[in-house]
Amino acid sequence: MKTAFHSITIVMLIFTAAYTTSCGGSNDSSVGNFQVSGRIFYQGQPLEGAQTVIDGTANLRDTTDSDGLFTITDVASGDHELNILKSFGNEAFTERSYSIAVNNDTDMKTLELPGAVDLNEPQDVGSESMLLSWSFTDAQDFREYKLYRHTSSGLDETTGTLVHVSTEIDAVTFTDKDLEPLSEYFYRVYVMNNFGRLGGSNIVSATTLNLNVIQNGNFEQIDSSSGFARQWTAYGFTEDIVMEENDCYEGSHCVLYDIGAENDGREYWIEQTDIAPDIFVKGARYLLSGRYKLSGSGSDISFYYILRGDEDISNEWDNTHPSQEGVWEEVSFEFTIPQGESPSNYQLMLGLIKWTESDIQLWIDNLSLEK
Repeated sequence: MKTAFHSITIVMLIFTAAYTTSCGGSNDSSVGNFQVSGRIFYQGQPLEGAQTVIDGTANLRDTTDSDGLFTITDVASGDHELNILKSFGNEAFTERSYSIAVNNDTDMKTLELPGAVDLNEPQDVGSESMLLSWSFTDAQDFREYKLYRHTSSGLDETTGTLVHVSTEIDAVTFTDKDLEPLSEYFYRVYVMNNFGRLGGSNIVSATTLNLNVIQNGNFEQIDSSSGFARQWTAYGFTEDIVMEENDCYEGSHCVLYDIGAENDGREYWIEQTDIAPDIFVKGARYLLSGRYKLSGSGSDISFYYILRGDEDISNEWDNTHPSQEGVWEEVSFEFTIPQGESPSNYQLMLGLIKWTESDIQLWIDNLSLEK
C-alpha cells in the first residue's frame, strides 16, 4: 500500500507540472504577446493616417487615428525597428525609424515626424539647364539633401540619377546643367539623417527649350573693332554687306545686303564658323529659319544657305521674294544631319548672288537653327 501511494503522488505531480507549463501565467520571451504604442505628431498637431510598421512585417502594423494614436500587438520580445511614414497627396512623404527593445508592453509616448520638403517648380529653364529650389527641413538630425533626376515620373532613389548632394540645411538651390534640349526631366529631393531617409519631396518636371545652334542670330552683339556682328564674318564683296540699325525686324541691329545695279553676278556671304560638332544629333532633323525683307527685283537673286561639315548640306532659298516688297516675312528650311558625319567643326554660310543689273536691298534678322 505504501508503494502504491507513492506512485500515485508522483503521477499527480507530473500532471500538475505539465498543466502549469502549457497554461502558465508568466510572459515567456518565445511568445509574441507584447504591444507597442505611441502618439505621433506633425508640425505640433496629432497626425492621422500615418503608417506604423515593425520590421516591415505585414501583421505588425497600424494606422494612426485622429488623435495620432497607434497600437501594434503580438510583438515578440527582442530588438526591433519601428518605421513611421506619412504620405501626402502631392507625392511628398515624411518618415522616421526608431530602434526599439521590447521586453514588455512599450509605450513610446510622443513621436514627432519632420516636416515634408516642398520642391518648387523649376525656374530659369533653358535649352541645357534649369534651376531647382526647395524648402528646407526642420529635422534636428538632418545630414543631407539628395536631389535625383529622371526622364519619367517613376522617380525614386533606384530609378533616378543622383545629381546633387547638399550637407547644409539652408543650401536649397541647385542649377542642373548639361541637359538635352527639348527634353522633359523629373526631379525629387530626399532628406537623410545618419540612419536613412527622413522623407521625400513632391515630384516636379520641366521641358528644356530648343537649342539655337546659331550664336548671335539676332545680330545684336556688335564687335567694337570691326563694327560687324560678333560670331559672324562677311566675305566676298564685303563693302556691300553692312549692319543696319534703323529698320530691323526686332531689336536695333540686322544685316543688310545693299547691292547696286552695276554689281550683277557677284557673290555676297556671311558665315559663322567653329560650330561644335557635338551640338548636332546625327540623323536628326533641323530647322533653319529667319526673317527677311527685300526691296528690288526678287526674281533676279538667289539666296543660299550652306552647312559645311564632312559634306555640304545646302539649299537655295528658291529665288526668294516676298509677297509684298518692303515687308518682313519668315522663311524656313528643314534638313537632316547625316549619320556618318564626324567633322571637327561645322560652318554655316549665308550667301546672295544677284544675276541682273538692278538695285537690291535684302535685310535678314532673327536667324535660328533648331532641332
